[in-house]
Amino acid sequence: MFEDEGGGKVAGYHQFHAVRTAVAETIRATESMDRRIGVIWHTQGSGKSLTMVFYAGRLVVEQMLRNPTIVVLTDRNDLDG
Repeated sequence: MFEDEGGGKVAGYHQFHAVRTAVAETIRATESMDRRIGVIWHTQGSGKSLTMVFYAGRLVVEQMLRNPTIVVLTDRNDLDG
């Protein structure tokens, strides 16, 4: 992830491509009524939590999904914040 001087955050290259693919697969699964969507796998410290934040952010503005419900589950207290 990259951060500018004003505190704005931009996804890293791997996050950008992962989110773009995940959003496309979400739309495909929704349109086909398949409803099976994979998960994103990365190594430790690769920014998976932020990738999911970027993904959720893209989903809520995607007009094809019509106001999706997003449920967030965490396995550590430090991620709850």
